Order: sequence, then structure tokens, then C-alpha cells
Amino acid sequence: MLAIVLCLGLVPILGACDATARLGGPRSGQSFGGGSGGGDEPPPQIDPSLVGAWQRVLILTSSSGDLLRTETTWIFRADGSATRRVDVIDFGRSLADVFESDARWRVVDGAVVIDWEPPLSGTLRLDYFLAADGRSVVLGFDRYLRVF
Repeated sequence: MLAIVLCLGLVPILGACDATARLGGPRSGQSFGGGSGGGDEPPPQIDPSLVGAWQRVLILTSSSGDLLRTETTWIFRADGSATRRVDVIDFGRSLADVFESDARWRVVDGAVVIDWEPPLSGTLRLDYFLAADGRSVVLGFDRYLRVF
């Protein structure tokens, strides 16, 4: 299943999800469980409703007027691992490239927290809003559709 979205700028977060959407993630003192911790550390908290693959496709025009297609897929696994894959096609120059990054994910205070694995480093925090039907999610300001 593909979702084609024309990039017209940032969409306000409330315009990107319907009124039945919920702000995702547990609040302090709540837990979704999942994962297995070791030692004195508690296991990472995941939201089972996010487990699976989420995809967003954008059709853009580059500054030189070439048509670009970007497909971003997030895969969140129940063990707390994640993969972000970005496929880019430049139709004007007949070029394609794929960028894939591995990470660990967890939910903290209503946000998905991504800890990049080497060779990347750092942490990304994205508030998320899950549609009531579970078929779409807004991560940060970007809407993704469930693909499996």
C-alpha cells in the first residue's frame, strides 16, 4: 500500500490526524511492558500499537525543477529494535539511492525516542499521535500509513 502526499509545507499537527486520534504513549507511572531488561535497568517501554511498518511517500520538485520521490519506512519491532529506510528517486537525473539506519526505540512520556546505532549516533524524540483505527500515525509532524 502506498500513500502519496504532495509536500506543500508543514501541516499543523491537528490537521494531520482526525478527532478520534490519541496522543500515544504511556505517561509517567504507566507502562506498556515489552522488552527484556538486564541488571538494574528496567526494560524499555514500547507501545505495542506501533509495532510494525509505517510508510510515507512524498513527491517533490527539486530546486532545479526535477521530480523527486522519497519513500520513508519506519519498522518498529517488539524487541525494541527499529529500522528507518529512505528510498530516493531523482527522475530528472535517473538516479536512485537508499539510506538505511538501525536504531533502538522506546516510548517516554508520550513520545517515541529513537537511539541511533553505529555508525550513526544521537537520539531523536518524536511526539506521536495514533489514529483510532490504527492505520496511520503522526510521528513528529509527518503522517505515516501502516504497511504491515
